[in-house]
Amino acid sequence: MIAVDPASTLTSRERFPCFDGLRAIAAGGVVLLHVALISGFTFSESDTVGPYFARGEAGVYLFFLISGYLLYRPFVAARFDRVDAPSVRGYARRRALRIIPAYWVALTILVLIFDTRHRDDITSIGDVIVYYGFLQIYFKSTVVGGLQQAWSLCTEVAFYVFLPFWAAAMRVARRGAPETRCQNLSTMPTSNVTSESVLDDSTPPNLTVGSNRRYRRPGVRLHGPPNATSRPPPTSSPNVCLESATGKPSEALSISTRL
Repeated sequence: MIAVDPASTLTSRERFPCFDGLRAIAAGGVVLLHVALISGFTFSESDTVGPYFARGEAGVYLFFLISGYLLYRPFVAARFDRVDAPSVRGYARRRALRIIPAYWVALTILVLIFDTRHRDDITSIGDVIVYYGFLQIYFKSTVVGGLQQAWSLCTEVAFYVFLPFWAAAMRVARRGAPETRCQNLSTMPTSNVTSESVLDDSTPPNLTVGSNRRYRRPGVRLHGPPNATSRPPPTSSPNVCLESATGKPSEALSISTRL
């Protein structure tokens, strides 16, 4: 569950610096794979470490996972925050500008003009549509044509196209369903919680709310009896539920306590 306050940037295109390290690992794996293949090391050392170098292809899968998380996250955040989904037009424009210009320039220079592989891959309008439209991986006659490494781009573009439809389907599927997630907290013996008490980022997962303790986390409210007093430990573990706030879309999600 994603709980945010009005100042949240969860649905914005914020940057996650730690993902740069994952990208570096992924890129290193891909470089290692190609260097080992082109140099022949993978085959000359096939009985020792060669096969391990060949598994550098896992870097491509890591790139796919990173894209999946970063691109789908704003759609999920918007759904939980009960605000409008990100603009599909803006999303498509950013994706197109990120890939199409550079790919088309490389494809034109290396395949159409210089034909560095001496294959004459693009000789008709149909070939133009297939190779410039990221469709080469879907036909046996073109799967290794053009820029051979572009298979990963074709796969990525397919994901780009699929994502907004999936996000829309999930939004419709969740419409009308209660946005509630509950968690038993066995370490909540008493409560003097008011509607102004909130959690903070340092609060441990095993939450304990005592008679005079307050936790703060921006945008998350604990709703309890306004004049609650300390009570003996309940016989059963209370439920703490994360539920979407009603009213204005920008309202914070609230945590309701059953004592």
